[in-house]
Amino acid sequence: MSVEEFETKELGKTHNYLTVVEFLTHTFKSSNVKCRCGCGKETKAELRNLYRGHKKSCGCLIPRSHIK
Repeated sequence: MSVEEFETKELGKTHNYLTVVEFLTHTFKSSNVKCRCGCGKETKAELRNLYRGHKKSCGCLIPRSHIK
């Protein structure tokens, strides 16, 4: 699969609360992407962290997890 095909396949895909909107850099080991969160903010992330579930939002979920 070429880089262009990979990027086309991933654009618009949602991982937890983050939707991939743009590829910023693409190297052999990692891809940095710009994402739009469900709350409307934009953030940058490594694509592998989205796949693994290490990054789920722009940070808006952190305060919610502390509310009991």
